[in-house]
Amino acid sequence: MHSPGMQNAACRRQEQGHVCGLAIEFARARYISRASGGSAVRSAAYNGRDEIAAERTGEVFYFRHRDAPEYHTVLLPEGAAARFAQAGVLWNAAETAERRKDAQVAREIVLALPANAELSTEDRIALARSFAETHFVSKGLAAQLDVHAPHEGDAENERANWHAHLLITTRRLEGERFNAKKARDLDPEVRLAGGRALVSDGAVWGELWREHQDQYFREHGLETRVDARATHAQEHIGPVRMRVAGAEIVEWAETIRRANQAAAADPEQVLAALTRNNATFTARDLDRYLAKQSGQDGRDVTPEIVAVWAAVLKHGDLVPLHDRETGAPAERFTTR
Repeated sequence: MHSPGMQNAACRRQEQGHVCGLAIEFARARYISRASGGSAVRSAAYNGRDEIAAERTGEVFYFRHRDAPEYHTVLLPEGAAARFAQAGVLWNAAETAERRKDAQVAREIVLALPANAELSTEDRIALARSFAETHFVSKGLAAQLDVHAPHEGDAENERANWHAHLLITTRRLEGERFNAKKARDLDPEVRLAGGRALVSDGAVWGELWREHQDQYFREHGLETRVDARATHAQEHIGPVRMRVAGAEIVEWAETIRRANQAAAADPEQVLAALTRNNATFTARDLDRYLAKQSGQDGRDVTPEIVAVWAAVLKHGDLVPLHDRETGAPAERFTTR
């Protein structure tokens, strides 16, 4: 059985071939609605750093002065007319298809892309593109994909702000026109209790994004995995240059960090976090969780971490698992 921090130390030994970088499951989802002043054409121009005229309002949205995306494309479902591959054509048509003054004209999902050194730009593009194709394009929706790279000087940092914007139609695109009905059947299932959401729409997409990344990593022989063990979800706060002392989002990130640190001292919360996304866990998973959430990742292990580690493994709800055939310890645990 590992002691706390042993695996972190082992990972740092390059000769053992460990890959220790972790992606994150952050995904922010929102509808672009006229009720709040949103415009699908404006969002398309901004994400693509392009110039597009809005036929409905006569406005011209110009963002070519901004850094161009690392990758830009419009993905069309099977049977859609080729002309919609132009962003201006697609999003003007999407706006025209909506009659209501409070219409939801598009959905946007922002995906945090892994900045791990072992991943290439092509890997990040393939991850975002395959996610869009799996969840939207294959089901009849059109999607504009823009992958944004970190600004110069940030790219070599494993916390670099690689991200992708997915701008998605709310109706299926069929040949030359959009379907008369919204594609509500494609909305993620959000668990409810008493009529209230237990899990937000954004959290559902975050979970799907985590699963998609991990599947990609496995299929391509990468040891990288998404870090979904944080007890409290961490905000994606952007590149280092934007983290101004005293800024609200920086203060909130610090609040979340302290909450995670406190949770790592509570054996019950540790067990809940370790089994939130997986039914079982190993001593190595416990090592990495405690080191990361206590703020001791890569440092000497403190007596406090050792005490929590022992308390978790002695907890009354912990159930050690055994091999079904031999009865030998399986070195995995679950909870009652």
